[in-house]
Amino acid sequence: MASDARRIAIVYFLASGTRGGVEEHVLSLLKSLDRARFEPILICPAQLVAAFGADLAGLGVEVHALDLWSWTPRQLPQAWRLFRFLRRRRPDIVNPHMFRATLVAAPIAKLAGVARVIATFHGREYWRRGFLKGSYVVDRLVDRCVDHMIAVCRSNKTYLVETKGLAAQKITVIQNGRDLDAYRLPAPAEVDAARSELGLAPGDEVFGVVGRLDTQKGHRYLIDALPEILRVRPHARLLLVGEGDLRASLEAQARGLGVHGRVVFAGFRRDVARMMALMDVVVLPSLYEGLPLVLIEAQALARPIVATAVDGNTDVVEDGKSGRIVPPEDPEALARAVLELLADRAAARRLGETALRSVREHFTLEQQMRRTVELYEACVAAR
Repeated sequence: MASDARRIAIVYFLASGTRGGVEEHVLSLLKSLDRARFEPILICPAQLVAAFGADLAGLGVEVHALDLWSWTPRQLPQAWRLFRFLRRRRPDIVNPHMFRATLVAAPIAKLAGVARVIATFHGREYWRRGFLKGSYVVDRLVDRCVDHMIAVCRSNKTYLVETKGLAAQKITVIQNGRDLDAYRLPAPAEVDAARSELGLAPGDEVFGVVGRLDTQKGHRYLIDALPEILRVRPHARLLLVGEGDLRASLEAQARGLGVHGRVVFAGFRRDVARMMALMDVVVLPSLYEGLPLVLIEAQALARPIVATAVDGNTDVVEDGKSGRIVPPEDPEALARAVLELLADRAAARRLGETALRSVREHFTLEQQMRRTVELYEACVAAR
């Protein structure tokens, strides 16, 4: 048991090499944990270590590169490396994020003698189709190696209990939060400079998505909506901020629709606030979500939002009050909502102002960290 004389050692385990919302969530934890009380350790793929880059520098975090995401024979040497490390270090808590990470890390942690495994669930897995994947038998078996679970929004807990059949008493909802001080509108000159960098004309109306180019995020439905948006608002431009495996196919889709010249692929950017500030409307056309950080960030910048009616999106955005909610996989609905906000700037501004008040009340990093620390300490004390 971790005594008052020594820090609580926590291993954060990630299986994905792509830097996205889940990874930003973990980075916030690493930055915010009180080093007098906690000793954070990060284990993740080398690709992700490189993607974090300078953001890890100076944090006092012990980092180990390990590419482990499955139980295939080729992955067994990596599994053995994780087992040996955990057996040697004996951390107080192992905290894997997402199901693939929990699938490998939770059983290994228990075999290695780790006292507490706290898994964080960030959203439903859209790939869970078919009899075996959709039965969640594996999830319930792995859950036997998990002492507690964090769901990042209320809808996620409902999914875990009602769909996966996990025990409700083992699940705590801790909503995502952000450091809102880091998301303030840049000066107009900075916004103008960003427009110039991206080749946007002064009269262009910009709407866009911030997120990795992945099937989950639903970019293709927004590109499908673009011809109708351009028919009504010919000076509209679609800005896509993020990288991912779908970039080539999305570019091909835009060319096929004859709208490629009106789409800007900005790639991965660290200046997210600057990118959002030049958007007249922020869109999140996801097929599924946890509690998306990008919506919290957009609200902190008082941006008008159009988001799909999935999972945590509706925890953040209230339709008609702090944004617009539309059905998923519906280009026509996306087009109508974007056009409505581009046409009525006063209404869009009111939505943004309401969103700003909401995010300051419900989605601060301070609230998230307080509840997370309370859970960590309670789990260690209960050991």
